[in-house]
Amino acid sequence: VRVLEADAVIEFENDRINYCENDQPFLITGVNLPDVIGTFTIEGGVGLTDHHNNTATVNPSLLDINQYTVTYSYVDGTTLSVTHDFNVGKMPEADFNWATECYQEGQSVFLKNTSVSTFGNITDTSFLWKINTPTGFDQYTTRNVTHVFPQAGNHTIVLEMENSYGCISTITKTFPLRPTRALSGETYFEDFETQPISWQKGKPEELPVNSWKLGDPEKGFAGAFSGEYCWYTYIAGSTAPIEQSWITSPCFN
Repeated sequence: VRVLEADAVIEFENDRINYCENDQPFLITGVNLPDVIGTFTIEGGVGLTDHHNNTATVNPSLLDINQYTVTYSYVDGTTLSVTHDFNVGKMPEADFNWATECYQEGQSVFLKNTSVSTFGNITDTSFLWKINTPTGFDQYTTRNVTHVFPQAGNHTIVLEMENSYGCISTITKTFPLRPTRALSGETYFEDFETQPISWQKGKPEELPVNSWKLGDPEKGFAGAFSGEYCWYTYIAGSTAPIEQSWITSPCFN
């Protein structure tokens, strides 16, 4: 009497079973004792491509946040099958802010990590910072960073995080470090003819529109008050977008 029961396994890359919705597609492999070609199916029928060679590709970006069951079936006298569960969760969100945008020579700037991960844990060793320099970048692996910038200007900062499930999130920001001007006993005048970087436009990250421009307006009023440049806004069309924006002056001391 032959007892027919499945003698097979489904192997996941690196034995990983927790994935995030932004993860790249990954390969699974079916191994069975009679060494025949089997087939893969996934609960819901979406997100899995069977290659018909005992391997299949799973694409987390095509799946909702949930737990899923993969079934691997093959024929050995009769149809036999094994299953394996895996999870798809919310991607982590890398983010950071800074304590000041005012440049003081020799003084450090504190960069605060505000990253979150609701699916998988993060620790003080989950992060990689890259602060661009003229010759490459300065690198940190701490949760927060205290950095001395050599000069004012727009600095590109990249923060990458990886949580305990291997899910990765990366954010890149331009840090506008503005010169600090001493006003004691001095007067200040700016006509924007040199297009100074110490004046910057800004908006909340969650809103897409910032209509401020530095230049010579073609509509609305006849040019800048003096010279060729001024800050102005121009909304094309009759429907104004949802906007919350501003112009920030240099730092004054």
